[in-house]
Amino acid sequence: MKIGDRVRLTVGGTPLIVRIVGRTVEPEQDGEVLSVGIDSLAAKDSVPPEYYAVALKPGADPGEVRGRLLAESGESLDVQAAVNPADRLSIIRVVIVAMIAVLALIGLANLLTASALGLRDHAFDLAVLKAMGLTPRQVMATLVTGTGLLVVLGVGVGAVAGVSVVTGLIDLQGHTSGVGAGIGRAPSPVTLTVTVLIAVGTALAVALIPARRAARAQVPVTSR
Repeated sequence: MKIGDRVRLTVGGTPLIVRIVGRTVEPEQDGEVLSVGIDSLAAKDSVPPEYYAVALKPGADPGEVRGRLLAESGESLDVQAAVNPADRLSIIRVVIVAMIAVLALIGLANLLTASALGLRDHAFDLAVLKAMGLTPRQVMATLVTGTGLLVVLGVGVGAVAGVSVVTGLIDLQGHTSGVGAGIGRAPSPVTLTVTVLIAVGTALAVALIPARRAARAQVPVTSR
């Protein structure tokens, strides 16, 4: 069902026809919750609601609103702040951030190891570059550029693949957990750009370590 569709339901033995005008993310009861305004029902179908849901205006203080409601009702209301379903994932967020940090460290360590091994295998090429008259700075720039091309290619492919599947994975998780599908959102262009720049910049910074050592190494006499 989508927003704007009309749905036939039976609530308490009374057949109803409702039109979907919006959506509320509610993980309770496996997400099978229907919110209907009391004014939208006929008089014979109207029943006292179990609770009222109030949406605050942007910038409103929940504590102040709660105090005003309690004061105006003579403390006869039980006012509670609705818990954002996303706030329940705070612990999971910490775990995800820790896992991302660990995976990033592993990736950087692998990149450092691969760069060092690659420079060792191409020691003769480095000697040739120096014999051609390249300065240590130019040799270092050449090595970092070669590594940077692979990094940009890997980060670009990973970013495109991640953006193409992230929405579907979030919707699948929401559907299986009861929150419901359709809540997945791809990262904004600004967030994606900043993430790609950080990944590429960090990888290039790590690649500078073996490149600087190789640029300062002495050229073997047999290569001159």
